[in-house]
Amino acid sequence: MDFLKTGMSVLDKAKSSVADKPFRVLSENGDLTVLPPRFAHSIRNENDLNFGAFIKADFHYGIAGFEPFGFVDHDSQILQNVARKQLTKYLNTVTEPLSLETAFAANHIFGESPGTSPLTATRNSSLPPQLLI
Repeated sequence: MDFLKTGMSVLDKAKSSVADKPFRVLSENGDLTVLPPRFAHSIRNENDLNFGAFIKADFHYGIAGFEPFGFVDHDSQILQNVARKQLTKYLNTVTEPLSLETAFAANHIFGESPGTSPLTATRNSSLPPQLLI
């Protein structure tokens, strides 16, 4: 669980100490190999490196409620095609309405506590890196 808090600093430290070479990180997902960006093009079509299969297994698609993660590894690549071709094209038009709808739904379901105030997340906050998108 420490990796969730300190993951970005661990990765930054490792990247600076090994320069432009691959390195390994022990995370909450197990032992991971991190490759420098220069490897991206040469491994992108490598069949043994299946991102969809990794996500499908890591996010437990076989458990009720997690089935949508199975679409990441579907033969038709429907999720990837929608993201690349349709969603990306219209991203600027859906971001604000989606944010407003999410805020409305959260307020409707959970209510609004009088003791809460807005919080701005920054890279230096204690939130896990995945939440700082």
